[in-house]
This record gives sequence, structure tokens and C-alpha cells, in this order.
Amino acid sequence: MKSIIAYALVVIGIPYFIGNLFAMIFSFPSSLIIGISRGGKKNIIDSNQGIASGTQWSFRGGIKMDIRDRIAHIFYDIFSGFGNVLTAWFIFYLFSLSPGVAVFFIIVVWEIILHVRNKQSYRQLFGSLGGIVVGWFVVLWLCK
Repeated sequence: MKSIIAYALVVIGIPYFIGNLFAMIFSFPSSLIIGISRGGKKNIIDSNQGIASGTQWSFRGGIKMDIRDRIAHIFYDIFSGFGNVLTAWFIFYLFSLSPGVAVFFIIVVWEIILHVRNKQSYRQLFGSLGGIVVGWFVVLWLCK
């Protein structure tokens, strides 16, 4: 019964949502450093271009974005995938179970479906999948 509940929590997407919170918290320092490195540009034109480039990162198509902003977005995407896997592992840990390969595939399918369905950029998808793979190796190490 415990395994059914644990898998149900993973299937309904709890790790996905908590992984995004994890990404916001852990990518904040890199975003802060990148913001400080801009050198105090605070005019309205720079702010609007920053918002537009962030939106372009999320959706398909070409982007004109500073390399520092790309790095900040990549950090967020990787931490999001990493947080997904760690959250799934924690759910199974609370139920005294070890996650199987099925958990890995459920998380990957969640990422792919949400990115393709919402027509989001493949840049985000590959960053999240990279974080999931890294997180999976960390979970395998934690389960030893």
C-alpha cells in the first residue's frame, strides 16, 4: 500500500511542482550575482529587454540574450530537474522505500509532456533532463 501511495504522489506531479520551488531557491544566488554584474543598468529599456528575452527563452524560436542571462536560465532549468528527482526520492524515503527506474521514467515523461504540450523551448527541456540525470545519480548514491 505504501508503494502505491508513493508512486501516486509521483504520478500526480508533486515532484515537478516542488522541483520548481527548489530551482527558484537554489538558482537565486546565481541570478543575484548576474544582476550585480550588470553594473547598475536600471533604465526602463534594459528592464523591458530583460523581460522580453526571458520570455523568448521559455518559448521556441531564436533569442537575443546576453550570455549571463542564458547562464541564469540554464541554472534554473538544471536545478528544476535536480529538485524533481530529489523530491521523488524524499517521498520514497518517507515511506521507507527505494525508488525504482519507473520513478525516473515517470519524471522524464512529466517533463517531456509539459514542455511539448505548452510549446516551451527545447532549451528548457534539455536543461531539465540534464538535471534529472544528475539527480538520478545522486539518488543512486544516496540509496547505497
